[in-house]
Amino acid sequence: MNVVAYPKVVLSKEGKVYLDLKVDSKRVRVFNGSKFQIDLNPNSFPENQRVLQANILAAQIYSKLLAGYNPFNNAVKNKIQGLSDLEV
Repeated sequence: MNVVAYPKVVLSKEGKVYLDLKVDSKRVRVFNGSKFQIDLNPNSFPENQRVLQANILAAQIYSKLLAGYNPFNNAVKNKIQGLSDLEV
C-alpha cells in the first residue's frame, strides 16, 4: 500500500517557494505544477501571495497523488504501452 504524505511548502532564502514531497520513495522539489499537469506557478505571484498559491498547488498535487497519478510516467511510456508489438 502506497502512503501519500502531504507536500511541504518551503520558502527559500531567495524568496522563492517550492513544494518538497516524496513520490515512489524519490524526493521531488516542485516549483510549479507542470510536472503534474497543473497550470499554476506560485513564484509568478507577488512575494506576499506566493505561500498562499503554493498551498493551493500543494492541495491540487495531493489530490492527484491520492487519485494514483505518477509524475514519472510520461506520456511516451503510456502511449507505447497501449500499442501492440506490431504497432511499435
